[in-house]
Amino acid sequence: MKKIRCAAAALAAVMMMSGAAYAVELPFVPISDITGGGGSSSGGDNTGGSTSGDTQDDDEEEDTPVVKPVPDPVVPDIPSSAPVSSSSSAGTEGTLISPVVTASDTDSAFSATARSEGSTLILEWNGKKGTEYSVYLLRDGKYKKVAVTTDTTCTFEDAKNNTVYKFLVKSGSSSAKVTAKAYYKPAVTVTEKDGKVTLRWKAVPDATKYAVYRNNGGKLKKVGTTTKTSIRLSKKDGDTGYAVKAYVNGKWTTLKKSDIVSAQ
Repeated sequence: MKKIRCAAAALAAVMMMSGAAYAVELPFVPISDITGGGGSSSGGDNTGGSTSGDTQDDDEEEDTPVVKPVPDPVVPDIPSSAPVSSSSSAGTEGTLISPVVTASDTDSAFSATARSEGSTLILEWNGKKGTEYSVYLLRDGKYKKVAVTTDTTCTFEDAKNNTVYKFLVKSGSSSAKVTAKAYYKPAVTVTEKDGKVTLRWKAVPDATKYAVYRNNGGKLKKVGTTTKTSIRLSKKDGDTGYAVKAYVNGKWTTLKKSDIVSAQ
């Protein structure tokens, strides 16, 4: 995550998830379907190959959601006494947490919740406006302060897909922990057997269909569309990986090179 917004707040954030603050895109052959134009829920996809009984449509234009930039706040030095050791267990990878996760409270009178909206995580707690709250994020085994606010909500943008985030909200002797998982586009696994490859992924919230691609000869080629969360394909010579987009609220999710997965 790169952006944090807390209303009426003095914010501080350095978001380094899984050991990296930002994903770096490697050179990749441009594919029109990856960055396509405005999508339409009534349109179709130009497909090739078989999708095991799922319908294959004509070309459907696909939009890349636009995220309005939010200026990053200045990050102050964090005293060595600021981090708080985590006592909560790690979230189960691959388990979708949506839309609301109840906090694991350290103070029964103070609680927090978190929900995800695409790549945005929204934290809320039952405090009083005007009181100063510090928000911490678990990183490298320690809670690091990422925001200070006098409001009772805080928004974290650009959360990494299929990633668990653990937060701690604290004010004086009151504190509450909350865990949330961002999952807004398919995280695909691929297995191969007897010349066939099987793609599987968990359902994306509000997705109505999925577009399946194979990476062949250095280019992504659309195989077809499906409303299911798995598909079996014949492996072709030159196939080096596979990827899946989700159609959510009238738009296709984007694809990055890191979304292309090879058979395990």
